[in-house]
Amino acid sequence: MFLLHLDIVLHPSTGAGSLTLFITVGGRMSSPAANPLLKLGPIVYGPSLLFSLGEGLLIPLLPLLAIERGANLSVAGLLAAAVMLGQFLGNIPAGALVARCPEKWAMTIAGALTVVCGVCIALASFSSVLAMTAFAVGALSATYGLARQAFLTLHVPYSFRGRALALLGGTHRAGIFTGPLAAWAVLQLTSEASSAVWVFVGCALLTTVFVAVAPEPQDRMAARALESTPHATAGAPQGGGSAASPTGGAPPEGLFTTAIAHRGPLLRLGIPSALLALVRSGRQVLLPLWGTAIGLGPDTILAVIALSGLIDLILFYPGGQIMDRLGRMWGVLPAALTMSVGLLCLAVTQPGVEWYVAVAVILGAGNGLSSGALLTLASDLAPSSNPSPFIGIWRTLTQGGSALAPLLVATVTVWLPLGAAAATLSTLGFVGVAGFVRWMPVYLDGTRRRGPRVFH
Repeated sequence: MFLLHLDIVLHPSTGAGSLTLFITVGGRMSSPAANPLLKLGPIVYGPSLLFSLGEGLLIPLLPLLAIERGANLSVAGLLAAAVMLGQFLGNIPAGALVARCPEKWAMTIAGALTVVCGVCIALASFSSVLAMTAFAVGALSATYGLARQAFLTLHVPYSFRGRALALLGGTHRAGIFTGPLAAWAVLQLTSEASSAVWVFVGCALLTTVFVAVAPEPQDRMAARALESTPHATAGAPQGGGSAASPTGGAPPEGLFTTAIAHRGPLLRLGIPSALLALVRSGRQVLLPLWGTAIGLGPDTILAVIALSGLIDLILFYPGGQIMDRLGRMWGVLPAALTMSVGLLCLAVTQPGVEWYVAVAVILGAGNGLSSGALLTLASDLAPSSNPSPFIGIWRTLTQGGSALAPLLVATVTVWLPLGAAAATLSTLGFVGVAGFVRWMPVYLDGTRRRGPRVFH
């Protein structure tokens, strides 16, 4: 199903009655062996879709489970936040773990422990147990997500990395989008929230099995990526850190060493990336609130948000192609500008259904084009031999930006109209755009054929 984004052409071969399959990726003909994305479906993309589907199914169920077990509404609402808190706090420890454990086995261990947590959630009788296991699920989700990103960083050449990580972002969004629908279908059949948790357990179990048995590509594609990028020949990793052998000749950098050695890109590009993540998260808060403010019913609001999500899903792979073919700048900036302009339109235009739908479409398009963009920047900037600690710190920054969006919107709307919250998010988005314009040419080359720049 991941091949839907590729052009497949059949050409008659010279053998009688036989066909030779070629795959066109972005207009180029390549054999399956030449396309690394085809090798990674069984170990990365299929399991990621299952894991995200289970996660999308579980999060809206947690408040219902808490209420079934006697919790009040405030405690029930905190359970969904426990998953996100676990993800936020779990990134840095996950980076340390993945740096010392093969990525495939880190994903397998995280999946297996998620199965255990799912069983505990299904059988728990107390809301305190639910809260602890929900937090653990979030931390394990962070571990799994970081391990698969590091895996792609090490196995996919630079020229394919944008598409690889955009596809990863797309599978995550597809799973999160369909998870609540799966939960609804199970509830229609059983009328018990705990029954749907077993679907989550099944998704985590299948994920674990698929990752464990899937063949790992024997050629670590990063070696080819290193040969084709100037930072390899310069003998230093991105961001000016100390060099280390991809084959493990030097010990891996720790978290604090990584943070200090790569503080330049972490601050100068990490903060704009966090602002982009804030804008992306803020749109999810603003759209339902704005629909309510202009008098739309819940069914209309959900239909508009679904339309925005559909546009998002349609455009995730083209965003990766843009990053690979035109450069990272041309993948990130249009997406950030589109969402910032969309939020500004929401703030300054007259309330109306037509504008509401138009802005929702604009925000969906911008979010779709940015699929995998922050993941790609992290992979490009991370040390080539040991990317996990850097990626863990980067994910903490960007997820912190996402977590701040609801708090920011709530704080602004206490004192000012809802339009002021949209204008605030738009302004922060433009600040992020300025940061990208200023610092991306310094740390990342603008062309597709050359890799990240290095300064000694």
